[in-house]
Amino acid sequence: MSKLVAHGTGDLLTPTVLVRGLVLTPATLAGSWVGKRVVGRIFVVVVEVGLVVSALLLLVG
Repeated sequence: MSKLVAHGTGDLLTPTVLVRGLVLTPATLAGSWVGKRVVGRIFVVVVEVGLVVSALLLLVG
């Protein structure tokens, strides 16, 4: 909650950022759900692929 206040007062919470956060929330929840059900090396691979995809999207966008 303190981060929300700090980012809000620093004008870092633009409508674009809020929409992106709302769009990514289902993926975060799905990842958490998958993580609880998949154990061992498979989960690590899924997380690593997700990190690579996120990094590529960050670089592109």
